[in-house]
Amino acid sequence: MNNTKNIYRLVKPYQSNKVYEATTFMRGANKCYHELQKNNVKCDMFTILNINDNSLYDFNIKNKPQMILQEKQNINDNSVQELLNNNIQDGGNKDNITQLKLQIKSLEDRIKILESKFITE
Repeated sequence: MNNTKNIYRLVKPYQSNKVYEATTFMRGANKCYHELQKNNVKCDMFTILNINDNSLYDFNIKNKPQMILQEKQNINDNSVQELLNNNIQDGGNKDNITQLKLQIKSLEDRIKILESKFITE
């Protein structure tokens, strides 16, 4: 079992000053979710950042306290910083979000191509 701990931080609906160590992103998400509960924040979704590899994870919150992984996004350092800056300034920008989604789609396509090469070989 992998005992490597990653560092996670809540970045949406607000940027937390706290960071949490966890061995899996779900455990990191759980710690961030408990921070939301402790601060009595009511929201439909939240986003955490894996500081080690700049992965963003979006979670929907059901009425019952259950988390659902929406999607995993791996983006570069500059895009993460830009996203964080936009969230600080105005809650995000549709053009930037669209641009990030295009980058993610491009990366997903490249990953599929690489995976298909390994599967067929």
